[in-house]
Amino acid sequence: MRSLWPEWPRIRKRIAGQRKVLLLLDFDGTLAALRGRSAAARLTGEIRGLLVSIQALPRVGVAILSGRSLDDLKARVDLPALYYGGNHGLEIAGPGLSFLHAGALAHRSIVQALAARIEGELERVPGAALENKGLTLSVHHRRVAPASRRPLGRLRARMRADASVLPVRWGAGRHVWDLLPGVTWHKGAAALRIIRHLGGPFPIAVGDDTSDEDIFTALKGRGLSIRVGRQRSSRADYYLRGQEQVARFLRETRAALEARP
Repeated sequence: MRSLWPEWPRIRKRIAGQRKVLLLLDFDGTLAALRGRSAAARLTGEIRGLLVSIQALPRVGVAILSGRSLDDLKARVDLPALYYGGNHGLEIAGPGLSFLHAGALAHRSIVQALAARIEGELERVPGAALENKGLTLSVHHRRVAPASRRPLGRLRARMRADASVLPVRWGAGRHVWDLLPGVTWHKGAAALRIIRHLGGPFPIAVGDDTSDEDIFTALKGRGLSIRVGRQRSSRADYYLRGQEQVARFLRETRAALEARP
């Protein structure tokens, strides 16, 4: 994985030469800076303005794929012309596209039964919080004190063991554990679904977390992938140093897309 900016002149030409382009963007840690509380994440005015101006270009589509629920994600971005993938792509909405994974919907009652149990367990771990997103659950532990890390680890092991006989799976991100239905679907599959819907545009994916690696893998050999923050094991093509560089990337990409193909 290489730094993006030293190779930007060549990449810029590649982007400018595409007939159609689709930006696939993560939300937390990519478009919005990570916060101590998940509910505090917001787009800055600059990022929002860049999304609006990019989406208005005639050969560009913009999709935001997140672990957040679809309703939460749409409310935080609030730009109706965009495509949205919530719950790690299990639900997708946008112009002419509405998708809800049938298997995830079938397992919803199991996920909700586990939610009640996990919420009770977390009462013994100060700083941990359960986010119930309907189709999936997230356990946020960014605010857990070091003294409570070991009990939290034991709790996680117990929850994983209890759920091992159920049609669910556990995933992990930055200061979060995710409980997902045991279906063969992820952000990468959702990205490919949106790409097909739009007739095969050139995809450019930007993300910062473990779940975004599924998108990077899905786009290998067919698009451009960028990790926010250097991660040696990442499957992305390039990396940005940090979230503060995302606005620059969007500005530079807009300029490339405004050029004639």
